[in-house]
Amino acid sequence: METTYNDWKKSGEAEIDPVTGSEYYTSHGTHVSGTIAASELGIAPDVELHVYRVLGPYGSGASSGIIAAIDRAYTDGIDVINLSLGSSDNQPYGADSVAINNFSLAGKTAVISAGNSGPSAGTLGSPGTSPLAITVGASDSPTSTPAFNGSAGDLKLDLTNIATGLGDDVAPLQGKDYAVVDCGQGLEGQFDDNALKAQDSIALIQRGGNYFVDNLAKCEKHGAKFAIIYNNSDVMFDYNFGSSKNYVPSFSLNKAQGDALVAALKKNPTPNVNFGTMHTIEKSGDNLADFSSRGPVGMTYDIKPDLTAPGVAIDSTAPYYINAPDNANDYTYAYQMMDGTSMAAPHVTGVATLLYSQAKAEGKTLTPVEVKSDLMSTTDPLSKPWSVFEAGAGRIDAYKALNHPTTFTVQNTATSLDLNSGVKQEIPYLTGSAAFGAFFDQKARDVGKTVKIHNSGARTKTFTLKGTFNGANVGAPGNGGLTLDLPKSVTVPAGGNASIQLTLHLPSGTAYNSYQGFITATSGSDTTRIPFSTTVAKQPVAASADLDRYITLKDSGDVSHYPWENDNVDGYVKMNSPKDTVWIIVYDANTGKPFGVANIFTIKNKTGDLKLGDAWNGTYLDLASNETKQAPAGDYLLDYWFVNDDPNDAGTDLIVPISVIDQDSKDQKPSLSLETKSSAYTVKPSDLTTELNPETGKKEKAFWIKGNLKDPALDYLWNTWTQRYDYHGAVNGTRDAIQVVPTGKDGKADFKKAIQVKVAADGSFKYPISYHSLTDTATKFFIYGVGYSTATSESAFFSIKKDVQAEAKAAVDKAEKSKLQSDVDAARRLIASLPDGTFKTALSKRLDTVQASIDAANALALALVNATKAVEKAEHTQLTADVKAARILVDALPDGPDRTALLKRLNEIKVKDGVQSSGNPAPGENSGTQPPENTDQTPPASNPPVEQNNGNSSTNTSADQKKDGSNTNAPADQKKDDSSLISPVDQSNSGTSVNAASSQSSDATKTAAKDQAAHLQQAKTSSLLNHFLPALGDQSNLWFIGLGVFFLVFAVQLMRRKKLQ
Repeated sequence: METTYNDWKKSGEAEIDPVTGSEYYTSHGTHVSGTIAASELGIAPDVELHVYRVLGPYGSGASSGIIAAIDRAYTDGIDVINLSLGSSDNQPYGADSVAINNFSLAGKTAVISAGNSGPSAGTLGSPGTSPLAITVGASDSPTSTPAFNGSAGDLKLDLTNIATGLGDDVAPLQGKDYAVVDCGQGLEGQFDDNALKAQDSIALIQRGGNYFVDNLAKCEKHGAKFAIIYNNSDVMFDYNFGSSKNYVPSFSLNKAQGDALVAALKKNPTPNVNFGTMHTIEKSGDNLADFSSRGPVGMTYDIKPDLTAPGVAIDSTAPYYINAPDNANDYTYAYQMMDGTSMAAPHVTGVATLLYSQAKAEGKTLTPVEVKSDLMSTTDPLSKPWSVFEAGAGRIDAYKALNHPTTFTVQNTATSLDLNSGVKQEIPYLTGSAAFGAFFDQKARDVGKTVKIHNSGARTKTFTLKGTFNGANVGAPGNGGLTLDLPKSVTVPAGGNASIQLTLHLPSGTAYNSYQGFITATSGSDTTRIPFSTTVAKQPVAASADLDRYITLKDSGDVSHYPWENDNVDGYVKMNSPKDTVWIIVYDANTGKPFGVANIFTIKNKTGDLKLGDAWNGTYLDLASNETKQAPAGDYLLDYWFVNDDPNDAGTDLIVPISVIDQDSKDQKPSLSLETKSSAYTVKPSDLTTELNPETGKKEKAFWIKGNLKDPALDYLWNTWTQRYDYHGAVNGTRDAIQVVPTGKDGKADFKKAIQVKVAADGSFKYPISYHSLTDTATKFFIYGVGYSTATSESAFFSIKKDVQAEAKAAVDKAEKSKLQSDVDAARRLIASLPDGTFKTALSKRLDTVQASIDAANALALALVNATKAVEKAEHTQLTADVKAARILVDALPDGPDRTALLKRLNEIKVKDGVQSSGNPAPGENSGTQPPENTDQTPPASNPPVEQNNGNSSTNTSADQKKDGSNTNAPADQKKDDSSLISPVDQSNSGTSVNAASSQSSDATKTAAKDQAAHLQQAKTSSLLNHFLPALGDQSNLWFIGLGVFFLVFAVQLMRRKKLQ
């Protein structure tokens, strides 16, 4: 029933909605279903699950589809429905809320998520506003989170794990070091892919640039192995995003430590973070989630949510394509961790289903009222006190709900809408909380409620009763002079009922506020909590307003602009209490003279945030002539006059200044220009500059598009009015902005991918385009001016691509300068993307030369390491064989201070078992009796094979010998020919190893020497190694000596080649 990955691929639409950040394909319904009914760990694994699709691409849909599914569920005989969805409309008379009321009145139970717009008050959404629904907020569960006592130099870092890739284990990170790359706020263009991919690196990101999940996914996309996200405040966030194929192991820091790490990066561009020791952070759970929407319900001030359930870091089922989009048969990782009240609601739905199953098994009939009262009567308190409008009765307790014999039901009434007439009607509202209502005056009054108690158990129960007002610890005012009367105790007989009366006394002059608390009923260890509340609100309506402060002059009734048609203004007001009508009257700002009536709205029973759409379109009804007229350009006052139908109500005024702008006039017409006249850019690496990005406050290396937006109308507004005219769609309170809009496949501006950029007070703007985001194909961008007053169609455009040849040449230049293998590899990748031709060939040859130089340097370095180790070994053992073996390696080194120093150390060794030799071994000396120990360079298993002669093992000793047999220390490339590198060999057919070589000539040895010299000419360095090792005997411990000579001669040959080039 989901919108699938294949659906998205066929659609041609954007994968991510640029406004909501939601993916086109969905997994939400599968996750919710798994919590309810998964076969192993679902709350009610044997439930008969029906699934109705009401939301489509990007996880959104119309109310009509939701209502149709509610009707269908009733027709299908469903006992409990789960709606993990909602809108931001906080009022109880929405069509979907009314549908839920009717579903419940028909004997069915509806469980609905409260919403994810917390932590502010009044953020509840419809249909969770339905009084008869079970509305669920989100709390967390006990967790054990890995954390590390990390460091970066002297800087201590408290690293808390917040996400992992699928199957990742963070324990092996203990004590390991990784490089850090500063990636700003994780915006495109702030990731240095080359730096991240050069080694196992950590992407360091400051919170605030994107959604968390987007930042985590971007780290994996750009090649980071790990991520550290540091907070934008000095508190730790320990939110866990679970595991995903799109994540890398990620950790959090507070702002102070993050800023300190960024500062350390500026001093040392390549610092390492050490993960140190690992420990775990234990959380006891039962904390209300910040995102969980809060009540009260708009207009009625009803208590919502009713209760909470686990909704943080919930692992459940997912469609296959979430983690294996290209393999429809792979459900290995078909699981997903999510947060939200959408995850909390199915926990309650599952328990409600178990209650129905239990009742049916016992031959009983259960009503929605009993289900709701049972669930609310058996909740547990959260870890600390919360307002009744935040957590309701408390957190659901499934065991108590199924085994607790007593339920408390408050007898309330609510209003809903009649299906046929749309007129309000009173409905029974039986629930586990006592909402005493809202009052819009400060008169003294008493309000009563009845609570009915049912005991289904076999024993009589007596409860002690107590009422307590919440105080400042939950943001409440205490009792404010109010008192709550109730009995001290109540006794409920076995299998019987009882009732108690609650009376709330409000004194005259009660301060405007919401008053709330809990009634507790205690019997031994058994405690039930009943939330209660009342509200005293001001009658004046508009506590605040967010109203447009200009409109554009209409010409012939219609003028279109991009991106907003500001031919009329919308009024956004906050209603403290209901009014019946609002009149909008236009006045001349200079004379105070009324022009006429701009609009009239009927707003009966509206409270909370209210939008008066198209409040004024620039025309007014002239009361004298009864004609509609156009207001000319100029300055006005709009009087929003809120009144009741009572003729004695004087009403409440909200006066707002406003200007009418003639956007086509010479004095107020905007203009947009770019710094350069070019409309096509081919960017070379040398074109990049490092500048401060006004959007992030950080320096970035990029290609900068710069220009100026002139807005005379805005200057007019600022000069006319003494306050700042914020537009409700403005970017961070700036006066103007531009939108940078790329073109889509059809060559038209793709506004879904538009990026809004600030414009400075002087009209200048600049926008960075990262080099990594460019391709060798030109991309066209449009720039549109977006001013509070402009709403202009003025635009500019440019196309941009990168100069791949210049990029490749710059990479080769860098490699030649740095002599780093990573730079050579990076340049090689760029060269590979070039078309074949002389330019590509020339760059490749240059890079081959660099590679040869690096290889030669590495080979010489390795030869020096092996020679040094051999000398150290000889100094330690003082054995002739070790001295001779070391001398072979030292003699092979090129002249220089390193070789001289090693020879000096060798000549100073006093051997224990023979006479110190300053050259090749003398005839008859045993050069292989004490092989040196293995080195760490390569394991002995890698020994190269020894050349065989007639099936017998023969070895050659190597020392640089002249024709007369004397030793020479000249480097190889200074000799007349390569044959002098190989000693004559005394061949033997006796089947035993020859441990020493004679310096005496014979026909056989001369022939062997010639053969070896010829072989060396054909295969220079490998031949040397194969001929050298046999001279050491079959004692494989000396293989590393040959390896050193091999690399040395290899390096010499490479250096010769380089000179020839």
